[in-house]
Amino acid sequence: MGSHHLLSQAARALQAKVHDSQQAEQEQARNALADVSNQQDGDDEDRDDQDTAEVAHIKRMGKKLTWTKLLWAPDDDLESVFTTDEDSQYNPKHRFGENNQPFNRIQGALRDVHAVIGESYRNDEEFTGWVLDTVWEGMRLQRAQIGHRLRHNAAMFDQTTHAFNRARADGQFRELIGERKDENGNPYFDSYRVSLIHDDYDMDEDELNPSTIFLNPYLFTVNLQVHALVTPGVASTESMKEGTARAKARSNERNWNLCKTTPGMIAASAVCLRWLFSPDPELTPTGAVTNIDWNEEFERYLEYLGKRTRSVKNIFKTWDAKFYPRAERSGTPPSGSTVALAQASHAAALRALEEEEEEEEEEEAATRAPREGTNGGGGGGG
Repeated sequence: MGSHHLLSQAARALQAKVHDSQQAEQEQARNALADVSNQQDGDDEDRDDQDTAEVAHIKRMGKKLTWTKLLWAPDDDLESVFTTDEDSQYNPKHRFGENNQPFNRIQGALRDVHAVIGESYRNDEEFTGWVLDTVWEGMRLQRAQIGHRLRHNAAMFDQTTHAFNRARADGQFRELIGERKDENGNPYFDSYRVSLIHDDYDMDEDELNPSTIFLNPYLFTVNLQVHALVTPGVASTESMKEGTARAKARSNERNWNLCKTTPGMIAASAVCLRWLFSPDPELTPTGAVTNIDWNEEFERYLEYLGKRTRSVKNIFKTWDAKFYPRAERSGTPPSGSTVALAQASHAAALRALEEEEEEEEEEEAATRAPREGTNGGGGGGG
């Protein structure tokens, strides 16, 4: 009896010990599970925060791309740009040429994208997935915001909003935005003989004056308006018109990390200024009323600004002095003939730059050439 009682006590003690151990293990497991769950929740929140920050960053870069590089992608097809690879055979000089298109235009646009989007976002799955979608959305938002801001700030351009919108819709500014007539009286739009983008230029002159193009003060106003989109409330209407908002507007340098004027910035300003005075309701690649191919106009201006003649360099010098001083330190569908006239105007503008280049080369050659008589004899004789 005694031994049986002792065994029973030992068994109950062991059972209690096992039970306590099991309870402790279960409690430990629950605590561990709670710790893991809490850690996972924290990691998910961190990931969500990181994802949100990255999406916001890429969207911001999409907006920057729109104004500084590409108002629209070639043929408004951003996917074709993102799904191609850089080709070592590409020559930037041929970006807008007639041959090997759209390859050259897409290659040029891809390099513009790479200049804005960091390498860490360029692996194939990300780059052609959420990065592409987010950049596209950023570009769409930027154009919509630009259009809204310009059309609702007519005072910036010495207009009253109601009268301006009525006159614009009636097509009263068509000559201002480049409408001309061919010899048969058919209307077409010239890319360069546009008073809105020149500074004090007589549009009746036969020859394009390279020294006035892209220097109309209204262009600077457009660019300042975009600065204000990046940094809302940076300046009043009057200070922007008078150019006294420059210091505050330079906060754009920090938001977009800019330090100098880009060709895309000037080309976009010119296109948006012409669109502002047009009857086209939305800023789209092709005008719904005028039928102007705004994307093609943008690319023409990019090509022009890619030349490095004296007059083009002066354009950038003037823009940098205003924005980045530290850097110094319902239209008729176009007929075949009117399209040809517009193309001829573009060709004439480029020829004017080529002539300027030739003159500069001749001046340099004359400077390098030995002056007459400097190698003359030293006097011997007798």
